[in-house]
Amino acid sequence: MMSSAKAGKENFQEPSFLSAPQAGERTPHQRCAMKYIQKKNWTEYRSLPLCVEVDFHRSEPGPRETPFDEAMQEVWDDAFEAIQKAYRIGLRWILFTPGCSTSRPGATTARSQVRKLVRDKSATPYILRAKCEYGRSFYVVAIRENPGGALPVVRCPICGCKSYKKKSQAGHFECTDWQHEFNWLELT
Repeated sequence: MMSSAKAGKENFQEPSFLSAPQAGERTPHQRCAMKYIQKKNWTEYRSLPLCVEVDFHRSEPGPRETPFDEAMQEVWDDAFEAIQKAYRIGLRWILFTPGCSTSRPGATTARSQVRKLVRDKSATPYILRAKCEYGRSFYVVAIRENPGGALPVVRCPICGCKSYKKKSQAGHFECTDWQHEFNWLELT
């Protein structure tokens, strides 16, 4: 079982592989101060403490039922809601996995929607841009510390089971009674 939320916050240490850009160091997107990571396996970020992974691989088989513009707005809305919830419950990181873009430069994709959100001023109260990192297929968003945030009790939101095991995805669990899968953001 997991330790209490309070103990998790007191023992929090920033991983050594995450570091804010140094004075004078240029980033590809200097305006938003996110650090571009070129040669790193994004799955290493799954080990960040108090982290949840949000996957945006949502392609539908066959003809698209949701209009493209609506689907892209849903990505932005869902990512913003995840950031707000993570802040509210005291998580410190979100790993967004929108995948690599195969579209032409300037095209709207799930990846571009997450990038747009992280740069948007509406995210400022919830994130620390200087500690955010991104690569070709991922974004790691640092969440501001919320002194009033309290991690919820890990209990299956479907059956109420308190017994669970961690999944390989960050912040994801499976109840041991019925094998329902859930994550931190579904517990709020």
